[in-house]
Amino acid sequence: MKQRHTNFNLFITQVLIGFICLMLSFNLKGIQADKNNKNIQDETKIVIFHINDVHSHIDNFAKIAKLVEDERKINPDVFLMNAGDNFSGNPIVDHYVPKGEPILELMNRLKFDVQVIGNHDFDYGQTIFKSFIKRANFPIICANVKVYEGVISQPEPYVILKTKNGLKIAVLGLIQIDEDTQIPSTLPKNVEGLVFPNGIEVAKRFRYLKKRSNIFIALSHLGYKDDEILAKEMQGIDIIVGGHSHTIIKNPIETNGVLITQAGAYGEYLGKIVITLKNGQIIKKIGELIDLNSFKKENPKVKALIAKYNDNPELNQVLTKLTKPIVGNSELGSLMTDAVRNILGFDIVFQNSGGIRMDKLEDKVTIKDIYTLFPFDNEVVQFKMSTAEIRTLIKFDYERYKHTDLMVSGIKYIVKHTITNEVKAIELINEKGESLDESKTYNVGLNSYVASVYKFSHKDPGRSLKTGVVDAIIQYLKQKRDLTIYSGIQRTFEEFIHEGGLTKIGKTEVEISAGNDPFGTSTTAGNLIADAMRCSSRVNIALFPSRLQKKNYKIKAGESLFKEMIPKLYSYVDKNRVITGYMKGSDLKQFILKRSQFRNNIDLQISGMKYKIYCDSEGKVVSVECHLANGKKIVDSLTYTIAFNAYDFDKYYYIYNKVKERSVSKKNLYEILYAHIKGVGVISFSIKEKRVEILRSKK
Repeated sequence: MKQRHTNFNLFITQVLIGFICLMLSFNLKGIQADKNNKNIQDETKIVIFHINDVHSHIDNFAKIAKLVEDERKINPDVFLMNAGDNFSGNPIVDHYVPKGEPILELMNRLKFDVQVIGNHDFDYGQTIFKSFIKRANFPIICANVKVYEGVISQPEPYVILKTKNGLKIAVLGLIQIDEDTQIPSTLPKNVEGLVFPNGIEVAKRFRYLKKRSNIFIALSHLGYKDDEILAKEMQGIDIIVGGHSHTIIKNPIETNGVLITQAGAYGEYLGKIVITLKNGQIIKKIGELIDLNSFKKENPKVKALIAKYNDNPELNQVLTKLTKPIVGNSELGSLMTDAVRNILGFDIVFQNSGGIRMDKLEDKVTIKDIYTLFPFDNEVVQFKMSTAEIRTLIKFDYERYKHTDLMVSGIKYIVKHTITNEVKAIELINEKGESLDESKTYNVGLNSYVASVYKFSHKDPGRSLKTGVVDAIIQYLKQKRDLTIYSGIQRTFEEFIHEGGLTKIGKTEVEISAGNDPFGTSTTAGNLIADAMRCSSRVNIALFPSRLQKKNYKIKAGESLFKEMIPKLYSYVDKNRVITGYMKGSDLKQFILKRSQFRNNIDLQISGMKYKIYCDSEGKVVSVECHLANGKKIVDSLTYTIAFNAYDFDKYYYIYNKVKERSVSKKNLYEILYAHIKGVGVISFSIKEKRVEILRSKK
């Protein structure tokens, strides 16, 4: 009886212990749940770093690694995103075996969280890209691609990332498509078996992701203009991390409540977004760009890995030495097309400007330089074409880009057009200065991208010569030809046809043009608009961004000036206004230096001042020398009145605290320039003066 009583007590004790353990377990879970809930209710800061359009430029990855790892030490919620286009731009990566391996290794080491597919990610072909996707330690997403008979597997449209305390970040991937071809900008053979619906329309099908997440991000390779459209048309997106258009957005602003950002290209900037949440809801989002070329710290292990990749004796072979740089699309395009024509025996060769990926060649030209100049595996395609068929090629090109984009060898051509860019005639002139024979058939060479994407008449279906464009250029340069012939060369021209109904505002004594390289020198177009800004604002100095000048178009000396001509010379003049303010001389000189270093070229057209840019032996800007138009030096301690292009001031210039008492013009730049020309009546030779010079560093 006593034994039975003991067993019963033991049983009761075990039950009680089990019950207590169970209650403790529930309490612990409750405490943990309360803790997680408290974490969500507290303010949470999430940091998102982002890059885009690296195009195989890996030298700054050690800096990115350092910045990201330092942030991860102080913040548990740090994410790293890539908005597409890893390939095509640096032979160290593009010609590595296997292709693209350095980028893959670096992205895996830096622990990227997600990437969207960009158009140039297909440049190596689907087989190599499939291997890249498989070996990546991060998801590669895209919502607007459908795989039917392609080599790659169907990508996931989005990914859900989570913070340490359970907050959710939905990331939707989108890729651009060309309006003409309905595929991304790559060789059509690279995307066979794939279909690409409209990215903006596809994105709208994923509105539900807003309800399933605390933060909804579009990781977009659509380009900035389409990002703005997406923000306006689709409710629910919190942030668009963009790519494709290489837009530098240093101070992102919101459009329809959506923060749109993009980090330029080539790994020159790292984007950083700080998102603050409370109760799981966004209360603040701030974006900025970190200039990696100015950042000095690096991760030593990643730096050593990059140095190993860069140590490539074959690519560093010198092909030729230049006594004078070859600068701009006209000079470089003429060199490239001459190379293909001479090496392969064509009558005429064309090269699209979009395929020219360097601003200049100078000093020692290496194999690496040529692969960087034209980083694509395009073969040369031969066509037998009539003169009329050649015109259809040029016409398609002009109507697509609204300016002469095709560089050429073997002929010169003139596109005669109306103010609305309607092509009225195309004049073709051979090397003897004679019109091309209308009855003759010519042997024409095109790179395989132009051959397969451009729409033009050709009875001959064409055939690939199985020779790469780059191979022909390398052979041409090895022949040690006289390359000074390319200095100032121009083979493509536009001619404006007056059809009546236009508003005359003045006349010009001098040709007005930005030429083929708006960054190469001070231009008459740049001087004209800078003068208009200075005069209308009544300031000491006016600055106009070289990038807003349009290439190729010219107004001949002696011609009448019509109001409708102005948009042909500049971009966005109808939208931009002028910001004026006071700036110290020391700050002005530092600003001019920084802008010159940005492109290692002439980034600013100017009025009321002249400046000299000094470069080192590698062509990098190291100093500037600034004088007023009257020859007096800019004095550090003095204050000057300055006029800026308002859009660039807000977007690209870090000088808010340097410019005092700012004001914005009531008129836009179009109206300012129109009034200026009308006021002076005749544009004089003063706009022809050289206001900016590029020189070697003073010893």
